[in-house]
Amino acid sequence: MAAIIFFVHPIAGSVNASLKTARELKLLGHDIYFLGLSRCKRFIPISDFNFIPLFESWFPDGEQIKEKESLFFWHKIGQRRRNIKHIETFLDALIAGEDKEFYDAIQKLNPKIMVVVATHYDSFIWALLSYTTGINTIYLHDTLCGTQSIRVPPITTDIIPGESIVEKLKIILAWKKYLFKRLATDFIYSSVLKSQLSVKTGLAKLCKHYKYPIKLIDISTDMLAPKLKLPEIVLCPKEFDFYDIERVGRYYAGASIDLHRKQPSFSWERVDTGKPLIYCALGSLNCLSKPERIAFFQIILDTAKQHQEWSWIVAVGDQLDDKNFFDISKNVVLVKTAPQLKVLEKTAIMINHGGTNTIKECIWFGVPMIVFPLAFDNYGNAARVAYQGLGLKGSMNKLTTSILAFMIMQIQENPYYRMQIKIMQKKFEEAERLKAGSSIINTFCF
Repeated sequence: MAAIIFFVHPIAGSVNASLKTARELKLLGHDIYFLGLSRCKRFIPISDFNFIPLFESWFPDGEQIKEKESLFFWHKIGQRRRNIKHIETFLDALIAGEDKEFYDAIQKLNPKIMVVVATHYDSFIWALLSYTTGINTIYLHDTLCGTQSIRVPPITTDIIPGESIVEKLKIILAWKKYLFKRLATDFIYSSVLKSQLSVKTGLAKLCKHYKYPIKLIDISTDMLAPKLKLPEIVLCPKEFDFYDIERVGRYYAGASIDLHRKQPSFSWERVDTGKPLIYCALGSLNCLSKPERIAFFQIILDTAKQHQEWSWIVAVGDQLDDKNFFDISKNVVLVKTAPQLKVLEKTAIMINHGGTNTIKECIWFGVPMIVFPLAFDNYGNAARVAYQGLGLKGSMNKLTTSILAFMIMQIQENPYYRMQIKIMQKKFEEAERLKAGSSIINTFCF
C-alpha cells in the first residue's frame, strides 16, 4: 500500500483529532508517519505510529514555557518580540535553503498523500511546503470554521444564527469585527513590532518564494491560519453544524474519536455511583490565568457542597490540586486529569469549555453539556450545542453557584436535552460507520 504523512501541531487536541483516522488507514495496510516539531512526540503513541521530528535545531523539545503570572505588560511585549524574531529568522532560513530538511524527509518516505492537521498557525507552513512537492495534500481538522458569510457567524462568536434581518445583521457585523481585528493585528505586527509575519509582508514573501498564487490564499477565513486552496476533511458530522451549507472542497467525516487512546488511571471506589454524576473539566490548554481557574473551580466545588444529591468528578488540570481550594465536600472527587472516555460512560451532565474533541465525546456517549467557552472555536461550538438542544451555554464571567445549580436542574428536569443528545448520538454513530475520513484519504492514494 502507500505511505501517508500526517503533519501535526504540538498540542493534544491536534494529535487526538487525527489518531482515529490514522488507525483506520493503518488497518487498510498503509504506512503512517507523523511529522512535526519535536514537542509533538509526547502526544503520539509511539508504539503504534512512527514519528519524525523536523527542525529540532530551531524548536528543540522541552517543557513549554511556564506561566509567569507576574509578568508586566512591557515584559510580555518584549517576550513576544523575541518569539516573533525567532520565527522570522526561521522563515528566512527556510527560504535560504534549510527547507532541505523537509524535502529530504519527504523524499525518503515517498508518500502518496500528505495530510495537514490544520489547527494552528504552523499548518500554513506545512501546507505550503507540501504543495511545492507536487504530492497530493489535504487538510484535516475538527473545527467548523468557514469563510465570511451572511448565514454563519465566525467560529469565535457565540451567536446563534436565524433568518430575521436583525439576526443576519448581527452576523455581518460579527464578521466585520473579526476581520477588522485581524487587520489591526496585522498592523501591529508590521508597524509596531516591526515584524514580517504580517499577512501583507510575511505571506507574500513566502508565496513568492514557493511560487504559490497569493490570490488563492483564503485570509477571510476564521481559521487560526490562512488557508491554501486545498481539499479539507472536517472530522465532525455535518449534522452538528448550523445549516446544511455546501462548501466546495469540504468533506464531512465521522466523529473520529480514538476510543483506544491511553488514559490516566482512576479509582472508582471514591465515587458514589448511586447518585447522578456530574463531570467537570476544561481541556488540556490553559486559556485562563491560575487565579481565574481557581475561582472557576471553587464555584464548582461550592455548588457541589450545596447539592449533595449529585456526585462530582472535577478535573482541575496539571497546575492545580486540592491545596488550591477550600472546603471540598465528600461528594466530590478532585483530580488533576481524569480518564475522560471512561468517565463519560457514567456521566449524567458534563461541564466543559467547548473544545471540539470534548463535545464530540459527550455526544458519542449521550451526555448533555453545560459549556463555558474560553477561546477561539469554543464560542462557536457552545452556540452549536445550544442551537442543537444538546445543552446550555454559559458565561464564566457571570457564573455563580445559584446560576450553575439552575442550569444543571434545567437539563436534569427537561427531557428535551436528553432526547436531542440521543438523536445526535445516533447521527454520530451512523456517520462513524461510514469511516468517511479514512475512505476519502484512501481514495486520494490511488
